[in-house]
Amino acid sequence: MSATPYAPPAEVQELREVVTAFTAKEVAPLVDAAERDEVFPRELFDRWAEAGLLGLRVPEEYGGSDAGLQAEAMLVEETARVCSGFATSLIVQLTVVPGIIRAFGTRAQQDALLPGLAAGRLIGSLAVTEPDTGSDVRAITTRAERTADGYRITGSKVFITNGTLADFYVVAAVVDPDAGHRGIGLFVVRRDAPGLTAVEKMHKTSVRSSDTAALTFDGCAVGEADLLGGDLNGFAKLMSTFDGERVVHAARALGLARACFEAADDYASQRRQFGRPIRSFQAIAFKLADMAVGIDAATLLVYRAAARADAGLPYHREASVAKLFTTETARAIAAEAMQIHGGYGLTADFPIGRYVADAQLETIGTGTSEIQRLIISRELEAEHGRRPR
Repeated sequence: MSATPYAPPAEVQELREVVTAFTAKEVAPLVDAAERDEVFPRELFDRWAEAGLLGLRVPEEYGGSDAGLQAEAMLVEETARVCSGFATSLIVQLTVVPGIIRAFGTRAQQDALLPGLAAGRLIGSLAVTEPDTGSDVRAITTRAERTADGYRITGSKVFITNGTLADFYVVAAVVDPDAGHRGIGLFVVRRDAPGLTAVEKMHKTSVRSSDTAALTFDGCAVGEADLLGGDLNGFAKLMSTFDGERVVHAARALGLARACFEAADDYASQRRQFGRPIRSFQAIAFKLADMAVGIDAATLLVYRAAARADAGLPYHREASVAKLFTTETARAIAAEAMQIHGGYGLTADFPIGRYVADAQLETIGTGTSEIQRLIISRELEAEHGRRPR
């Protein structure tokens, strides 16, 4: 789609032009092998860093650019337009890990980790999800028992993005079970920490090029200085970062939706039936029109939330609205793109099969669609209670 319904700040638009060219040259050629082999190319982090793109969330004093959420969303969107798997790994390194360290890390933790994240020298990962715990973070069972000089972590984590690549993990574990969710702590755990007994690659049918792992901790020793921020309330820390993560995950879905539309648009022009391009038939033309409307609406919702964040305004509801609408829209557009391709969409000659598989993740990660509806409904209830009578 050549036109955009969103008018970005000049600096974000200029950066998009740089990112679009960079992605075509440096990222796109790596996709086919990475998807086929289920291996994320580690050198891609170096390429992003060399282009000054990994530090968009990192303050300038640590080698970043502190460019704002609109810039982060744009980078993720353009990356997902080429490969959702790459965008998934990028989100963790770009937004998730530096965001939580920037917001809650001690000065020593920020000094030690943020420059390396921005430069691509350190790969970080967030380890929260467990085999029996997904949306309900308060129900995690991984324990961190106090010792004379720190903690010992025991438990397991699954679906950990960048898990086999990571130099360190931010791990959620229960320190004080009697304190409920307030007893959860976040710990910086190095890859070589004694007691991190297994880092096992997980094989997936969606976002295959994104590195995903299961982790096992058996009395994993960490120091007192490795407790993020030096205090507990890890649950509140995680919740406070989710809005920004939801916006960039919505941006990933937006990029995927654009890729689906562009593939379907091209195919509908090239494929001929009954002596003319199939796009000339109303059944196909209307599908393309609906796709375009969905993408325009999704774009406005994603960047409305990001713009509010950059302006320092609340965007809790806006983040969930963007995440819900854009991910559901991406899944629907992927299905329609497959329908337009017909049987050819099921062949390896076209990327539509990959797009359809990748779209299934969109409505699950960083809060399912059901969780987003729960958040929005609660916001509506609160607004109703504040309404003048």
